[in-house]
Amino acid sequence: GHSARDIYEMFDRKGWEIPAKGFALGVRVEHPQSLINKIQYHGKYQPEMPTAEYSFVTQVLERGVFSFCMCPGGYVVASASSQGKLVVNGMSMHARSGENANAALLVQVKEEDYGNTIEGGLRFQEAMEEAAFKVSSDFKAPCQRVEDFLLNRPSTNCGVVKPTYPLGVVYTNLHDILPSFVAEGLAEAIVKLGKKLKRYDDPDALMTGVETRSAAPLRMTRNPDNLQAINMQQLYPCGEGAGYAGGIVSAAIDGIRCAEAIIETYQPMS
Repeated sequence: GHSARDIYEMFDRKGWEIPAKGFALGVRVEHPQSLINKIQYHGKYQPEMPTAEYSFVTQVLERGVFSFCMCPGGYVVASASSQGKLVVNGMSMHARSGENANAALLVQVKEEDYGNTIEGGLRFQEAMEEAAFKVSSDFKAPCQRVEDFLLNRPSTNCGVVKPTYPLGVVYTNLHDILPSFVAEGLAEAIVKLGKKLKRYDDPDALMTGVETRSAAPLRMTRNPDNLQAINMQQLYPCGEGAGYAGGIVSAAIDGIRCAEAIIETYQPMS
């Protein structure tokens, strides 16, 4: 797939207006799925019940912090699109029968954090991916126990939660990789959420990084009336990559909007 930089370079050559926008970045947090089932079903989970999920949004340090792409019974997966950069994501098989639950925990990144320019946003995103890659100089992902992250000390091993990332992990201190405002936001959010979603701040929960691709730091401009690209008719910028969504559901909704616009524009004359 194309990275945000690929999209920017392709369309910048055509002289398109591509404004910068805020995005979010953070880590994947893994808990035992049995723990999430117990919490969400108040200790009354039965095997025939659906595998439990969670979602939340909160504010810390005047920034939004939120869960993203929750994967019950799922796996942390590799999602890099170029050499020298490391990106993680999450997925679940249909049965949702894996040992762990995982979801991204992301902190809002504002335009002013990177100079309010496209190039600044891309470099900010890429710097995190490059720093994650350099921990092992391959595609093993940096990983840390929640207890160690909250104490700002490197992890040396995992506890009861075993990482699901298939290419292997390197235990480290994620504070050395993430921008300070992201690390501080994650730490405060974990403590805060541990009071709402009991044991979210479990010491042995694992944090694996980095997740930077929840949304692009740019937007391909489109006509608000027909949703076609400003500089090219019959092209409909749509979903996350184009800067009009921040997740599966919002991308699907934006896809429906574009489909309806196509139908309205090109339906046969009666």
